[in-house]
Amino acid sequence: LKRQRRRWHVGLAQSLKRHRYMFLNPKYGLIGMVSFPYFLFFEYLTPFLEVIGLVTITLSFLLGIIDLNFFLFYLLVYMGFNIIVSMISIIIERYMFSSTMTNKITFQLILFSILESFGYRQIISLFRMGNIFKKSHNWGEMTRKEKRKVETSKTD
Repeated sequence: LKRQRRRWHVGLAQSLKRHRYMFLNPKYGLIGMVSFPYFLFFEYLTPFLEVIGLVTITLSFLLGIIDLNFFLFYLLVYMGFNIIVSMISIIIERYMFSSTMTNKITFQLILFSILESFGYRQIISLFRMGNIFKKSHNWGEMTRKEKRKVETSKTD
């Protein structure tokens, strides 16, 4: 998972760099005006901002710059926002794009969207940041593993 996330983020960085001429260029329509800025600001920069924000707020609390109430409120808002965004994406997937997602799978995804905010998301952000400052990247061996079958009936 660590290598995969790093590869994805490095690939995103390489793609953004290679196609930087598209950034806010009306000649490329929605890709230049919406998609490219989205991938730059919300996919590429987010892990850096997330880690910097968490380190800053934690150090501020430990150094006595902010009190416990503000620190806990910040964490509540931060984690609450992540949970809400994840749940909205699950709901959109369930009701707008997929007629095959069972109630059981929907419930599991909602549970995981809550649990991911307690450490997993932060670790993934660190993984995504890894290797980004290297000048060359070795993509390494990528072997696929067998996929599990997913339930697709709506009988539950």
